Amino acid sequence: THDLTVQPLLGFFGVLGLAGIVQGMGKGSALAVAAVDQRMVAVVHSRSDGGGGHVGKYAGIEIIGDQSFANCTSLTSVTIPASVKTIKYKAFAGCKALVTVTIGDDSNPAEKTVIGDAAFQDCEALTTAIIGNSVSKLDGGVFRNCGKLATVTFGANIELIGDYCFYNCSSLTSVVLPDTVTSIGKYAFANCPALASITMSQNLVSIGDYAFTNDTSLTEITLGRKLESIGRYAFQKCTALHTVLLSDTLKTIGDRAFQDCYALANIGLANTALTKIGEYAFSNCDSLVEVNIPSTVQTVGYEAFAYCDSLETVRIGLGAEQTYFTTVANRAFYSCPNLKEVLVSDFVKSIGEQVFAECNALNIVSLGNNLESIGYRAFYNCTALTEITLTTDLMTLGKEAFRGCTALATVNYSGTLAQWELVTKNANWFRDIPATTVKCTDGEITIA
Repeated sequence: THDLTVQPLLGFFGVLGLAGIVQGMGKGSALAVAAVDQRMVAVVHSRSDGGGGHVGKYAGIEIIGDQSFANCTSLTSVTIPASVKTIKYKAFAGCKALVTVTIGDDSNPAEKTVIGDAAFQDCEALTTAIIGNSVSKLDGGVFRNCGKLATVTFGANIELIGDYCFYNCSSLTSVVLPDTVTSIGKYAFANCPALASITMSQNLVSIGDYAFTNDTSLTEITLGRKLESIGRYAFQKCTALHTVLLSDTLKTIGDRAFQDCYALANIGLANTALTKIGEYAFSNCDSLVEVNIPSTVQTVGYEAFAYCDSLETVRIGLGAEQTYFTTVANRAFYSCPNLKEVLVSDFVKSIGEQVFAECNALNIVSLGNNLESIGYRAFYNCTALTEITLTTDLMTLGKEAFRGCTALATVNYSGTLAQWELVTKNANWFRDIPATTVKCTDGEITIA
């Protein structure tokens, strides 16, 4: 039977580094207890033959080094005081029997503790993590793949939740973030299918890419009053999410941020400071009924609201006058079969290709005075559309713009016949329309 040997990694007290230094652990031996206090570190090595354990002690420990206790498969509990300032890479990773972790305490030291990358990754039995006030930062993957982790308590000084921090924590049901948290990293809570409730920090500024993707039990979120950006795929496939309350400081919603959120019925876009809605941001949100896009938005991305089966009303460019114009990108509202009414304000300059194509119920369209171009097949197969009004600001009418609008009988144009002739029109802009009358201020023409 072999005893445990503990040696200082860097040759001075204050650093515990056991990667490759926990030696002599032969067959039948196991590391059973690890406790670190303000005076010493004690490592107790249990022996299968009933013999006593060897205890190594070092004063003033501040760092637990890379992989110090990694793969100690009999370790069941870890308590680390506020005096430890750094827990390094994979310090306790792969401790398959570890059930509870307590890090820091309720003190408020000037120098805070940082928990390093993957510190407790792959601790399969871990159920409870208590993170004290002395901890300020959770680096990447700290609790990644801790499939039984159900309870996490955060202290009052956490500022950063790192990338992949709680990734694949399939038993985690609720999270309350203190108001000190300003950033949530990419994939931080992704693939947490039991996560039903999260209370966001009121000082949160950014949510990273994929942060909550595939959290299929999450139902409602209220985002903090300082939030500025939501990353790509941040809430993609949160299929139970029905309500999102956005902050008035929000500027960017990333590509696919809420894609495939089938239950999402309420989003408060109108009162935000949004400048960009990314590609596919809300595509396949089948429960959305109404969308109000503020005039601060400069770009509505490709297929941003495509395939929203319940969407009935869209208003674009609401609010106070701006110095720039909104561009509605290609297929932004493609194939929304129940879309009935579209209001486009004077702040929209162009409508891209196939923006409202295959919106078969669309019968009320109001276009703003500054609209200059309507793209290829913009209203393709809008079979319920009977009338539309175009202004003298229109310069380009794209190929097959109204193709298949079989009920379109009247185009009202705010200028003269001569002005209408100056509009650049593709020869097939009215293709597959039985007959349409263009009414100008000084007469009308019939197109068939």
